[in-house]
Amino acid sequence: YTGKKMVYNVWITDIQQAGDQWVVFAAMNKTGKGTYKNKIIILSDEDPQFTIDSQIKFYGTCTGTHQIQSEEGNDSLPCFELLFTEN
Repeated sequence: YTGKKMVYNVWITDIQQAGDQWVVFAAMNKTGKGTYKNKIIILSDEDPQFTIDSQIKFYGTCTGTHQIQSEEGNDSLPCFELLFTEN
């Protein structure tokens, strides 16, 4: 899917600034217990000004995977470059 433009509705779980880039942690699903499943990464050159625990519709280009460190060890999540969002 690398290079393809895609659109998803996701839940924002965290936002971190890494140098000149913003790393948005998001999930495709939120369970009734408030946990998140099917996590992804969205990269943005500008502060996306999302609110944690809010749902957004975003358009992005798949850039492959992004390596992160979690409590369980190293993990690889699908990664997208943010094109724009829709309310």
